Amino acid sequence: MEVIWTEDAEADLIENLNYLVKEWSEKSARMLVKEIDSVIQLIQINTDLYTLTEIPSVRKAVVRKQISLYYKIDGSKLFVLRIWNNFKNPDSLKV
Repeated sequence: MEVIWTEDAEADLIENLNYLVKEWSEKSARMLVKEIDSVIQLIQINTDLYTLTEIPSVRKAVVRKQISLYYKIDGSKLFVLRIWNNFKNPDSLKV
């Protein structure tokens, strides 16, 4: 399954990694990347593993309590839509 990251998801990831490096450590940032990779691998095994959202065809995987991964499947493609910080205002989430 091909994994395609949207520009929003890439920007989200960079923002979250920069925060972790600044406030915690590079080790914390590397750990988040590993956790996201693990979630993506699980999605590739079972695309319906995580909960559907109110948005049609979009699912939400909680990576850790602070971070969620929003994705959708289109044929044999997995689109990573957002890497969302759960402490942000949910009304500002655009998928």
